[in-house]
Amino acid sequence: MISRKELKTNAKCTIRNNVMTLFFINFLVSVSTGRQTLLNALNLNSFYTDDNTFRYQTNWSFLFFPMCLVSILIFPALLIGQKKTYLQNAQGEKTGLKYLMAGFSNYGNSILLYILTSIFTMLWSLLLIIPGIIKMISYSMAPYILAENPEISALEAINLSKRMTDGHKWELFTLYLSFFWWIMLCVVTFGVAVIYVGPYVEATVANFYIQLKNDEK
Repeated sequence: MISRKELKTNAKCTIRNNVMTLFFINFLVSVSTGRQTLLNALNLNSFYTDDNTFRYQTNWSFLFFPMCLVSILIFPALLIGQKKTYLQNAQGEKTGLKYLMAGFSNYGNSILLYILTSIFTMLWSLLLIIPGIIKMISYSMAPYILAENPEISALEAINLSKRMTDGHKWELFTLYLSFFWWIMLCVVTFGVAVIYVGPYVEATVANFYIQLKNDEK
């Protein structure tokens, strides 16, 4: 296994001339989760001042669930496309947007993978936070596996991810932790730094997946 420093150095090299495109892809994937809709709904539901405000909040409540449904139907496929993009980028290809829709060619499996990993992680989290985090790391390579192997099932991708991360969960956990100060930079710059930090983190994790895959050969 190559060192964390080498993983990060390789990531910096691969995103150097493609940062804005990769950031745009990250932005589209993030928007497709519907997180902003959730924040708006929670914000609107936190104020009760008069009848007009209450009716406005009620309208948002009705809008919230359809938009969540849309996010479930779009986000998983875009996530697979994002992972495919970073894998190709890690191999030196200036990818652009051409792989972003890759998940839609394997649409059913991308949604099933998202649903299964969410359910499994949630069930383990019911025990305690720590088991939930461990399982989330255990399943984290599944989107990359499905992006590279569209012919396999979602459950196969999950099982392969579990096998691939066996003995490497702590390495991946500490890899994520190593970006703490970069995340703090995003905070102090009011999100501006995420333009670079987002692609940097994603590219590093993609390189980690590639190294795990090579170590298995």
